[in-house]
Amino acid sequence: MSGIRLLLVVDGFFSLGPQDRNDRSFSISHLIKALKSSTCPKVFVDTAHRDGDLDATIWGKFDFAESVHDLGVYDEIWLFGYNGPNKADPKNSDLKPRVRDDELLALARFMQNGGGVLASGDHEGLGSYMCGHIPRVRTMRKWFAIGDCDPLSKIPPEAPRNWPVNGEERADTLQKNIEEKYHFTNQSDSIPQPLTLVKVPDVGIHPVFDLGPHQPQKVLRHFPDHFHEGEVLGFGGVDRKTSEPWTLNDTLTFKGESFVEYPTKNSRQEKPRIIATGNVIGGHETLVEKGKLCESGFEPDKTVTAAKSINTLSVYNGHTVGIGRVLTDSSFHHFCDLNLIGDPCAVKERTQGFDREFLEEMDGFFINVVRWLAHPRAQESQD
Repeated sequence: MSGIRLLLVVDGFFSLGPQDRNDRSFSISHLIKALKSSTCPKVFVDTAHRDGDLDATIWGKFDFAESVHDLGVYDEIWLFGYNGPNKADPKNSDLKPRVRDDELLALARFMQNGGGVLASGDHEGLGSYMCGHIPRVRTMRKWFAIGDCDPLSKIPPEAPRNWPVNGEERADTLQKNIEEKYHFTNQSDSIPQPLTLVKVPDVGIHPVFDLGPHQPQKVLRHFPDHFHEGEVLGFGGVDRKTSEPWTLNDTLTFKGESFVEYPTKNSRQEKPRIIATGNVIGGHETLVEKGKLCESGFEPDKTVTAAKSINTLSVYNGHTVGIGRVLTDSSFHHFCDLNLIGDPCAVKERTQGFDREFLEEMDGFFINVVRWLAHPRAQESQD
């Protein structure tokens, strides 16, 4: 049976089972259901957790070099990273460190041989331990926190630092709720943030946003919102100086094996491209409902947001140079249950999430990403 084989790997605060009704973890059950329910293409999903999860299809603490004999059995790998420096959760820096060079070698070979990768973290250093040193992924997103001087992080000197968890510079994409207020849990209501879609040279609006054939000529123009996102890097973003990767010329070596990060073929060097941006609405505080477990210890942020645009999605079309494709996202919250189907321990409309119509649009986006990232052999089998 033809289909696309996808490996989904998480760490830290994530869980792979049903929606967490008490906000003790970030569950992604709606995403997993959407992937497994797809019939065109058929998607075969394995799930894994770097810190272990009994609901994972691959048990134990996942290791990219040891848990699977050959990552090449998959067409693409999706990475949602939580572990990494985070001022809101200082103990997070003590969790499992970044992937080992053996693991980076396994991932680099997978990508070199045509495998696709989706990678996301959130604010500050969230996700950096798993994703911050993977070829191309590392230069297509801000992975490192301001003030992170830990030598174990091995941060490239030129790498830009990510947005903070709080303060006026936070990347707060929350929209006003029906009460005309900005609550932390507005991320769980039915009002998404608007996206600005950026045309890619020779492509136009990127195909991951195309909601056809069931909704011809309709494209996804909204995304779940969140209190403190990160930011991706690529060409064509909100500001050339701060949007573009700091290098396109590195060769990375893992265990003695070298990989040109951005190879050239027929005199063409493919570059990562920004395909969508979002906006921070300036001039508002962010409120927290008192005594609500769902706030996970967050306090109200009384600093007023500074208006700005941020880069939300970046893509790299490696197929043009014979390697795998990559998509990076500014926040894993765009895929989380509490941002899609509501927060059970919030209040009022914020327990309900998005309506069915918008959830179907997001599901369409997820499957479009699966199609686009897939190894060329899987794409050919779908034709």
